[in-house]
Amino acid sequence: MNFSRNLFLAGVSVLSLASPAFAQDASEEEGATTPIVVEARRKDEDVQDVPLVVNAVSADTLQKLNLREFKDITAVVPGLQLEPGKNVTGSTTSLRGLAVDVNASGNNGTVEFYLNDAPISGGAVLQTMFDVGQIEVLRGPQGTLRGRASPSGSITVTTRRPDLDQFGGYVAGTANNLSAYNGQGAVNLPIVQGHFALRVAGLYEQNESNRVFSRLTTTKPKTETKAFRISGRVEAFDALTINASYTHLDKDYTIFDQVESAHLAVGGTLPVGSTLITAKDRASMLNIPRDNKQTFDLFNWQSTVRFAGQKLDYVASVSKQRLISFDPQDKGDVFNSTFPGVATNYSASQFTYSSNPQNAISWQDTNTTQTTHEWRLSNDDRLFGMFDYVLGGFIQKLTPWTDLQSYGAAVFTGSVAPANYVTTSASATPRRGRTLEQSLFGNLTAHIGESTEISGGARHIKYQENTNGPNNTYKNWVWNASVKHRFSDDFMVYANAGSSFRIGSGSTPLILARSGITLANAVDPLLQSVAQNNPERSKSYEIGFKSSFMDKKVILNVSAFHQDFDGYIFSTPSVYVIPNTGSSTTTLTAGVPTRTVSGLAVPVPAKVDGVEAELTYRPSRAFMLSLNAAYAKSKMNATIPCTPASAGPVPTVAEIQGTGNPNRQVARCTVNQSASRTAPFSGNVMAEYNYPMNDSMDLFARGLVNFNGDSKNDPQNLIDDVKSYALANFYAGVRASDGSWEVTGYVKNLFNTFRVTSRDASAAVIRAAVGATPQTLVSNYRVISTTEPREFGITARFAIGSR
Repeated sequence: MNFSRNLFLAGVSVLSLASPAFAQDASEEEGATTPIVVEARRKDEDVQDVPLVVNAVSADTLQKLNLREFKDITAVVPGLQLEPGKNVTGSTTSLRGLAVDVNASGNNGTVEFYLNDAPISGGAVLQTMFDVGQIEVLRGPQGTLRGRASPSGSITVTTRRPDLDQFGGYVAGTANNLSAYNGQGAVNLPIVQGHFALRVAGLYEQNESNRVFSRLTTTKPKTETKAFRISGRVEAFDALTINASYTHLDKDYTIFDQVESAHLAVGGTLPVGSTLITAKDRASMLNIPRDNKQTFDLFNWQSTVRFAGQKLDYVASVSKQRLISFDPQDKGDVFNSTFPGVATNYSASQFTYSSNPQNAISWQDTNTTQTTHEWRLSNDDRLFGMFDYVLGGFIQKLTPWTDLQSYGAAVFTGSVAPANYVTTSASATPRRGRTLEQSLFGNLTAHIGESTEISGGARHIKYQENTNGPNNTYKNWVWNASVKHRFSDDFMVYANAGSSFRIGSGSTPLILARSGITLANAVDPLLQSVAQNNPERSKSYEIGFKSSFMDKKVILNVSAFHQDFDGYIFSTPSVYVIPNTGSSTTTLTAGVPTRTVSGLAVPVPAKVDGVEAELTYRPSRAFMLSLNAAYAKSKMNATIPCTPASAGPVPTVAEIQGTGNPNRQVARCTVNQSASRTAPFSGNVMAEYNYPMNDSMDLFARGLVNFNGDSKNDPQNLIDDVKSYALANFYAGVRASDGSWEVTGYVKNLFNTFRVTSRDASAAVIRAAVGATPQTLVSNYRVISTTEPREFGITARFAIGSR
């Protein structure tokens, strides 16, 4: 009932407003909409002419809906999930029903990111956004036209380009009731009018991070971001254009893991001496926070030379990332205040606190450098009046160097008690090496008359990796084909098909090694198979139509797709494994089961079926309503490593091995489940109403409602399902008719809707050892995450000249 009430009230609020966040996109003709221009196929096109689903998010939309973080664009792009991750590096991206986490996929996600036409890691993009011109979300396999192959789609970010003719700039600021403020701005400088200009943009932001506060320390959660970008544009003569930019970003996180009392989700009573914590408390039981510091330096270069009706593009980028992160291990306060004291500061050289078991942490220092080069030859003028083509080559070099300092166990001489504590063990795992991807690609489009278009392309990929192991080389072809036919100016149908290919991160051997298992002592065939880095291949098929009615006052687009995966890179939850303590490589001498620090990457067969739709209605310039929805049902049927739901908090050797399996080191689960951990259905409704007070000033009200359907999540986790819910945002304010200034008050999560969005299957644990015998200690709390609380805020923006 509570959800139904919230959804009804949110819908009434939106429908009573009218007109969306695209008021400046309205044409002079009453009620009609101006075409949205995208570069989905490497050329400027009306989005209604592109034979695939493209969601374009303009700078105007970002500003009007107060979307300050990149992950916030999911509010206007249904079916897309973006999450930077608690350790900043553990980002997840989901589109069209498939999720990917960086531990399993590394730099080869199901979705590829691009900054100013050059590939960039999702970890860099998800940190913040400022001075953005447009974001385009392309759904379905990509690769024959753009950078790298990706099975689910790509997300391109184009920053604002310098204006060659006009001086200008803007400043904008946001403050809210949750101790957050964001300030950003830019100035445009035409140095040589018409030929050379510079643009300088900057950002400063501070907030309470995930807004989870620890019960055990006065340290508060905090995120601080500082960034700037210098962009240059040169048009020396008509045939040459150069765009270049340099972006620097510093971001510091202080974050606490949110927990709730473990008995609340499964029944039972509060353990004696334990503090009751509910999900709504937004509380943690960490003595010290996750502390993450990262720096990004991003260089980007684009040049275009035009000659004889053709053009040659060269795109290059260099991105450097430095990340230092500290991950406290005792998330449930097993080693409470009766154990040795809490340190007030820590550093990489003191990462395990030999005298402080409460503060045992894992520590990571990552230095990553990525370099990309792409050359493309294409036509400016259509060949023979009917052909468009693209030919190109691509190179990417990546050095993901990482040092991992892992918490081992708190060692005791007798029982686990403060008086028996001796020291804390740890292990170091350096990760070195590089990956190299080289590819050649081409695409040809034939225009048959004025109404029909047939297009096809292919890419040959050669991928080499050498990361903490032998050199591996993979080769594969990917392809794409499409056909579209326009029955009229207002109705187009299309069909396309394509394939994709990607390599996992090879993280499973490192994760198993930290639990004492290597290929040399793994006698379990399942562990031996998942320790290999197996390529993933997929094929996708899509049909759809794009249409407009009532003199383009109504736009309706619908698509349906099916995708098959061979060897989909699925990341399991953390599982318990049995180390081999003997010397034989064929017979298991069972040690004490230990839980892996992360999930294992497992190749599984999978398929996805889905439907996507968007409807826009603008009866007048004062009113516009937009509805978007996406449904994607993913399925996989496979045998994967797991921790059986029937097992205890720490499964025994017998519970893992079952009957008649003396060499089994990990339990098996045959699963027929979703390949994603997101809701199959999601959608949004946007609206805005404009009321002109006079010739120079407008009043406005805006609304945005997001809906997330039921989510089943992990079938082995009986307590992590999420019921459907809706989040409503409301905006109102006043602005200049020419857009030179605007003041907006807003409320996000208007009805303070609350859901637990993730819940660990078991209570938080920590390792210990009595002498040489390892133990796993179970806490009274489990790690969870929840929706964000209601937020009140105000935003002001002022601009002059070129903005």
